[in-house]
Amino acid sequence: MKSKKIYILLKFIFCIGIMAILFFLILSPIHGNKINYAKAQITEISRALTLYKLEYGCYPLTNPGLQLLLLKKKENEETFMTVIPLDPWEVPYYYFSDGNTYRLGSYELDKKKKEE
Repeated sequence: MKSKKIYILLKFIFCIGIMAILFFLILSPIHGNKINYAKAQITEISRALTLYKLEYGCYPLTNPGLQLLLLKKKENEETFMTVIPLDPWEVPYYYFSDGNTYRLGSYELDKKKKEE
């Protein structure tokens, strides 16, 4: 009876160990790739801005900015983006535009690039 309890305890510890290893393997790349994730989000936003420009002939101005990508022209049409994401550091992306050109980025990503 005692050996059965020890066996169950060892099995439980082994399962917890496996779960901890899997947790580390899954979250480690996510945490370590904030820079790549931010670049991918910037690319996604840039694509939506390009589609917006093709539709309207100019980029959204700085004010109201990226929020225009969330608006529908007509009731049944899709938006250019469903949500404007925050960067991986939970800070909004910056966006400046005069209608002809734009500047889009992440303050944290800019800091990381300067550090390298």
